[in-house]
Amino acid sequence: VVVKNPSGAATQESLNNKKTETSKEESHTMEVSENQKQKLSLFKKNLLKSASIQEQSQWTDSLIVAFKAVNQWDSAANYAEKLSEKVNNEAAWLKTAETYFEAFTFALDSTKIRTLGQKGYTAYEKVLSLNESNLLAQTKMGVIYKSLNPQAPMK
Repeated sequence: VVVKNPSGAATQESLNNKKTETSKEESHTMEVSENQKQKLSLFKKNLLKSASIQEQSQWTDSLIVAFKAVNQWDSAANYAEKLSEKVNNEAAWLKTAETYFEAFTFALDSTKIRTLGQKGYTAYEKVLSLNESNLLAQTKMGVIYKSLNPQAPMK
């Protein structure tokens, strides 16, 4: 609750609430250690040097795991999506969709929730374009749709 006095200045109560909000947000971020930064950097360099799709897939998988370990789900999903665009198969798009879904479920910021949800939804659509009977993709699309549009009827 933000309380302003007649002069428009914030009171101590509103300043204390702001500190609580900030510390709550900070508690959901994870400090990346120097070792983790080096590992991420190595994986990125090796991904860039990779000539074959198989090598790119292996380094992308390593990056995804490393980004998840430091709670950078959106970065993990971004790398998964880049690989899916090259490979363009059901398994790759499902991994991308699932990673975006995880990022969507862990996001705290409403803008990020909407963006990650929409990207996940789009990735699930690509899964369904390759296999329209994929029940996992259909179900997760429904979850995202209802989460982003709580008042809308189900499609």
